[in-house]
Amino acid sequence: MTDKINVKYIIIFGLIGFSATAAQIVFLREFFTAFSGNELSLGIVLAAWLFWTAIGSYLFGKIFSSKLELIRIIIIFERGNRVGMRVVYFLL
Repeated sequence: MTDKINVKYIIIFGLIGFSATAAQIVFLREFFTAFSGNELSLGIVLAAWLFWTAIGSYLFGKIFSSKLELIRIIIIFERGNRVGMRVVYFLL
């Protein structure tokens, strides 16, 4: 039973990583367009992005002591993100 759960979580987090990478590539291309290829502006935006991601990861690590509880919260956020993206897609 635990092997099935571990495989399920590996697949889920693998898909989350793949979708995050794809989103970052799209954002990077949009930033290059918005900032006319200016590397300094792009570097500042990416540094802020990484900084706030690190702060959020640190805080969530401190708030949720159990890894299983943290995994459940991440899954809930990903489901909400999927619903939110569908709403934005239909509104555009």
